[in-house]
Amino acid sequence: MAEIIIQVKDRYGEFLESRAVGKKIREEIEQHINDAECIIMDLEGVRGLSNSAADECFGKFLLSVGAKKFKEKIKFRNMNDLSKAVINFALNNRMKDLISKSA
Repeated sequence: MAEIIIQVKDRYGEFLESRAVGKKIREEIEQHINDAECIIMDLEGVRGLSNSAADECFGKFLLSVGAKKFKEKIKFRNMNDLSKAVINFALNNRMKDLISKSA
């Protein structure tokens, strides 16, 4: 299995502003997840993303596969500070959901 690199800006634009965009990205990840050693989300040129896009894409994907598989399969590259903060916020909120479901 090889790495798959998703060039986010080239496919989805420089600002990811909606749940609809987040869903498209998540669906692309889900399409490749079993065929790749890991999926690299290259955010070069992405100026930012909304909380709803980050949650729809990465938060919901985390819920569907669990933290271990998410960490093994999804890697981020070339994130600016804003994108990193928004994605971390979405993932932290969904981790709380995972923890409360298992408690």
